[in-house]
Parts: sequence; C-alpha cells; structure tokens
Amino acid sequence: PINATISLNIVWPPEFLTSQNQTVSVDIGEQVTLNCTSSGSPDPVYSWYIEDAYACSSCPRVYQHNESIMTFTANITDSGKYICVAKNEYDTAFKNFSINVFSKPIMTTKSETIIQEQRINIVLTCGVQYSHPSPDMEWSIMTPLSNMYTLLQGNSSDYVLYNNGNIEIYHRFLFEKGYIIVKCSASNQYGYGNITFYLWEHETFIRSK
Repeated sequence: PINATISLNIVWPPEFLTSQNQTVSVDIGEQVTLNCTSSGSPDPVYSWYIEDAYACSSCPRVYQHNESIMTFTANITDSGKYICVAKNEYDTAFKNFSINVFSKPIMTTKSETIIQEQRINIVLTCGVQYSHPSPDMEWSIMTPLSNMYTLLQGNSSDYVLYNNGNIEIYHRFLFEKGYIIVKCSASNQYGYGNITFYLWEHETFIRSK
C-alpha cells in the first residue's frame, strides 16, 4: 500500500465577528473600546483611520492602538467617524464606528469687548466650539440703568434675533445707552456655557477712563 499525507491550506478573506457598522455614545472621560476583530486566512493586518483621512497611529489623542482593538479615553475632539481596515492577500474589509461624545457646550471664548466708533449695527455670534447634543441658546441684556439681565425674546426696535443663533444690535440703541452688556447662554442636559459681550460707544468708553 502507498501512504500519503495531504495538507489542506484553507484560505478566506477577512470577515468581522460583529456588526460592520457601530455607533458608540459616551461621556467625556469614559473609556472607549473599538473592536475590529475579524477572522481570515492568512491572518488579517489592521489599520485605523479617522474621517477617511488620518491614520490613528499618528493621532496623539489615541492612547492605545493594538492591532484589532483600539482603546482611548473620550475627549470632545474624539467625536467622529473611525474606520478599521482588515486586509489579507485575498480581500480588504472595512468596519465603521461613529463616536458621539456627550458634553455640555464648550464656548469659543468667555468674554469680548467691542468699542464702536461708527454708527453701524453690531452682529454678535454665540460661539459654541462643541456641544453634544446641540444646545438651546438664549440672549439677555443689561443696560446702565438696570442691575439685572433681561431675557430677549422676539425682535424689537433695538435688536434682531436670527434663526442661526446670532443677534444684531442696532447702532442707535448702543449710542443712546453708551454702554451695554449682552450675554449669550448655550445649554443642554449636560450643562451650559456663556459668552459676555461688553459693548461700548467710543466716546462713552473714553470718558469712562
């Protein structure tokens, strides 16, 4: 009799062990684990990308990158689309992760002083750098004769509130008062942020010194 040994080498392209598209929602400071484990023969090689452009291995906010699993502590800059690529010589597979980091509104600045010389209207923007979910915004105003803020609702002969969250202060109003304080407040269920605008008519500002 003739004895023979036959070796079978079974090969197949990468196949993910879990859903190919996942959404992960976390609070700031929580640990995030993205699992891109897949089967395949030969063993797949993994690479990670953010928003189709930047390799995570070169991104400083990714604290750990270990083959098929990525872990990091969530920060506001970590929201976005992450793409894992599993590749062997037979095919390439892609897995998408959408990361949502919940946060109170983070404002672009705390305060701003504007000294107005010309009689032109002033448009103020309630600058929100980041917020998830999106915030509700309110504007309030304080004049020299008042000791508290008045919430602005609707439009008046002194200002216009726009749907995009901006406010336009008419120059006549500022020149009549000489000095006003306008505050925007952005809030969601995680907290709130404020920006205070100090608006001066130029001559009033000079006399105040």
